[in-house]
Amino acid sequence: MNNNTLASAGSNLATSTAGFNRTVVQEKILTGTDANGGDVDGNITWNWFHNWDITNAVAGGAYDFKSTVMHEILHAFGYTSSTGAAGSNTGTVWNTFDKFLTTSTGTRLISVGGVFDTGLNSALTGGPGVFFSGSNAMAANGGNRVAIYSPDPWSDGSSGAHTDDATYANTMMIAATTTGPGARTLTAIEVGILTDLGYTMSAIPEPSTYAAILGTAALGVTIIRRRRRTA
Repeated sequence: MNNNTLASAGSNLATSTAGFNRTVVQEKILTGTDANGGDVDGNITWNWFHNWDITNAVAGGAYDFKSTVMHEILHAFGYTSSTGAAGSNTGTVWNTFDKFLTTSTGTRLISVGGVFDTGLNSALTGGPGVFFSGSNAMAANGGNRVAIYSPDPWSDGSSGAHTDDATYANTMMIAATTTGPGARTLTAIEVGILTDLGYTMSAIPEPSTYAAILGTAALGVTIIRRRRRTA
């Protein structure tokens, strides 16, 4: 498929109560509970049109397969958002990640009960106007809120669920990547975000370890919202 989407991944929500919910994969890792029984838990969709290098010495004209795998797996782990473009945020069921989304001054985009504040629609395309305000992420960022990718115009599948590309270039969870070696180690800010999402973080595993973890969850379903890394 000749387009700028390299890959996408995600996992359905484990529950659908008003407010903030873990993904199926996230719930399974954190609690051991298999929220969807025998159904698959998440998926990764890959665009093989692009030139990929699966080695550690990534060629200059190829995309870093391992880096992108790690990026996409973390979306299934809950590093993802249910937010959409202005006017579309009418539901009350959100990802856990969304609980920490605020404006630059700390005003929450979504209430505890799951209601999106439409008066903050302009923040969605503030370039960035959306920030992650979890305590661990902020501590890792010198006490500052973490800028989230929220360009103008809204980029469906990328906005709201990545760290801001311009602010944190060359980190693993930015929305876009270029050819050549990519980030394979999480920054302190990204570790802080995952800690806020409920994970106990220690040494960052190698890609093979991520694969082993995700191997406990069958893959291959349609996801709620797609995330993408663009060329």
